[in-house]
Amino acid sequence: MKFCDKLDCLMRITDASNSALALYVRLDPSHISRLRHGQRGAIRDESCLDAMAAFFARRCREDFQRNALRELIRESPAADEAVLRRQICNWLTGEADRAFAGLPSSAPADAAGAGSPRGEKAVCGEDAQVSVYCGGGSRRQAADDFLSAAEAQEKPGTLLLFSDEAVDWLTEDASFAARWAARMAALLRAGKRICVIHTVNRNLGEMAVAFRLWIPLYMTGLIEPYYCPRVRDGIFRRTLFILPGAAAVVSSSVGDSAGCEAALFVRDQRMVRSYECEFSKLKALCRPLARIYTASERRAFLPALEEFEAVPDNAVIQTASLSLLTMPEAVLSGILARLGRRESGWEELHRKRRERLVKQLETASFCELIRLRTAEELGRGAVNVSLSEMLLDNPLAYGTAEYIAHLEGILALCRTYDRFDVVFTDAGEDAPYTIYVRDESGVFVEKNDVPTAAFLIRERNLTASFRDCLRALSERRPPKNERVRRLEAYIGELKKA
Repeated sequence: MKFCDKLDCLMRITDASNSALALYVRLDPSHISRLRHGQRGAIRDESCLDAMAAFFARRCREDFQRNALRELIRESPAADEAVLRRQICNWLTGEADRAFAGLPSSAPADAAGAGSPRGEKAVCGEDAQVSVYCGGGSRRQAADDFLSAAEAQEKPGTLLLFSDEAVDWLTEDASFAARWAARMAALLRAGKRICVIHTVNRNLGEMAVAFRLWIPLYMTGLIEPYYCPRVRDGIFRRTLFILPGAAAVVSSSVGDSAGCEAALFVRDQRMVRSYECEFSKLKALCRPLARIYTASERRAFLPALEEFEAVPDNAVIQTASLSLLTMPEAVLSGILARLGRRESGWEELHRKRRERLVKQLETASFCELIRLRTAEELGRGAVNVSLSEMLLDNPLAYGTAEYIAHLEGILALCRTYDRFDVVFTDAGEDAPYTIYVRDESGVFVEKNDVPTAAFLIRERNLTASFRDCLRALSERRPPKNERVRRLEAYIGELKKA
């Protein structure tokens, strides 16, 4: 992996923003961004590298983070923070890689310079009906062939995807995972659709990776997701990627041992049809995983949102700005007047949602995770009202006074209701999503920029995974009274600015 890939992986694992890291290591946030995207060369300053390692070591405390870090650095993360800092620093600078430089590689290097090992191709030639890849990188090479076949197919169609194997083949190489996600998105833009059967009983680390890769694809509205409610033993595992009428990728493994087994890339039409039949039989045992809503399905979205919020339930919500649910009615009225939409009925809908929230705070908790924005961001119209496109037909930026009034409304809720809480986080800087989890109702994930979309999941394992991911961000929070004072101070600073 290149330095930029390593840095990007660490920032994603620790959910760190460019500005947070820049403040810690005394660099400009734009410099951090260019480092992550490979637009600047690797840092050579030892003190800066050590500071980066200390930053990541301090933030890498959750089990799912340490599991993900173990896969990256190929050794168990130390419990002692100082030792962990040295481990991360060694990995960032490549010292751990150099220690094994004299050993032979388990697979030939990627000729395309992708940085991931390729499997050994046992059946070769352009006319081969079955290509077999063995060893390290076999699944990546087979997946590459599969995507190439899909890209070469000009007609629209639906990719059929299922895998309950370990996802290391995708996640251990960050550059490959990024290319995979980009190529999948390009296929969707070209007119393809995807029918996918997800495995919902993965560990939290694997779930976190899956969220990052799949959420942007979901938001196209071109994904048809399912899950199998039947219990599987987890011993024999299977992968089926099928391009109907053209090609398939097939692999199997025992437990979490994926890596040494063969991966097959199949073009033989009889075999492809048999795999299509296998997928169809599996799908018949499955249930829909999510209901996806685009801006054109606004009429269906609103009843679903009302049903989602109807039952008193502990809830946690994170947005890229502030949640519409906690917006004071006066702020919404001003926004609608600015849009010339006072007659639209949104004020009545909002009033009912607010009344329901206040009523439910008698028995259930509500926690909002927010990232405080700067006066400069507000001044240039960079902070959008969450869900403005889905509910109000167009993206809408806060005015500074509106944003301050919304914060004051959140402050009033904190002071009035013991069960209402607010937590400050750097998460969400580069992800314009609202994640709204209710313990029993499920999870709504909403994309807040254009084109907007939302999906609702009710499956319990995924709901729990989303909830745990959000709560992990707020577990090390200071006492509520300290957070209230911080919010008061921040509002005062915005007013002065």
